[in-house]
Amino acid sequence: MSKGRRTSLQKALPLLRVVAACAIVAALLFWVGPVEVVENLGALPASAAAAGFAGALIAQSIGAVRLSRIARSQGLRVGGREALSISLAAVFYGLFLPAGNATGWAVRLLRLSRDEGRFGAALLVLGFDRSFATASLAAIGAAADLALGRPATVAVSVLLVAVALCAMLPAMLLGVPSTRRLLARARSARLPRWLGGKIGDLGGLETGTERGTAALATVLSLCLHVVGIAIWVVLARSLGIDVDVVVIAWVRSAAMVVALVPASVGGLGLRESASIYLLGFFGVGQADALSLSLAVFAVTVLAVGVVGGCVELWRLITSPRSVPPTRGGTPS
Repeated sequence: MSKGRRTSLQKALPLLRVVAACAIVAALLFWVGPVEVVENLGALPASAAAAGFAGALIAQSIGAVRLSRIARSQGLRVGGREALSISLAAVFYGLFLPAGNATGWAVRLLRLSRDEGRFGAALLVLGFDRSFATASLAAIGAAADLALGRPATVAVSVLLVAVALCAMLPAMLLGVPSTRRLLARARSARLPRWLGGKIGDLGGLETGTERGTAALATVLSLCLHVVGIAIWVVLARSLGIDVDVVVIAWVRSAAMVVALVPASVGGLGLRESASIYLLGFFGVGQADALSLSLAVFAVTVLAVGVVGGCVELWRLITSPRSVPPTRGGTPS
């Protein structure tokens, strides 16, 4: 493939994710009946939507505390307020820009490494943060699946366990001293200077607080997902979906794992398809399942993304701008 074609494909890929998300949602609406879905969402009490939105902000705050503590364990000066601003901005950019989750990752990485230029430390912090978030999500789903004991969910159990193990693998490897020494040698390896330096940074990261940080990050991750499950339960009850909390925990975990696939924006369409399929095991109608998933997306992703956009706009307006020097070395 020529360089020009490869560049064109890279530019078109983000737009294809947007098209894919819209196409999947449109197909699901056509399949289950758009009228019933619209009626369900229209009947959703404002109090339930407000409670879900408040819960989403609480979850974001818990995630910000986790990100801040992990960053501090690696010597990055990131306070809780700054971490919350980074998380909200990542949701905004990941939702409203075509590149989706990749943009959210880039925003977090740039903001974490901006002040001190420690790219390697910022990369590890972000990797740890995402590892704990994903592993705890999958672990909760696997535990719920085990509690349900349904033979039809064996494939989902395998998926959840595999995701949990794979999510924790980077953190486990970077916690092994021999792996860290190998990374540190990248500075002298036959690599481009900028790449060897970035990888080599990973070998010199702080190790003294890893165990305590890991325990705290695990607890915070579990608390975050408990809040997320509560949001699903509140919205489900408001839509007349009467299923057990364990079922909600299983469905939410599996649907969010599926939504991690970078085939759409914000997991839109993928999460809805998984929710329809999984809730069908428990007698929930397709229109009701789609209504629940769209309601969850609206209050936990779309609304949070709007807040993130407002926070990011305020940061850009109020952030001090450096004055470019003149030729004489003094400001004009």
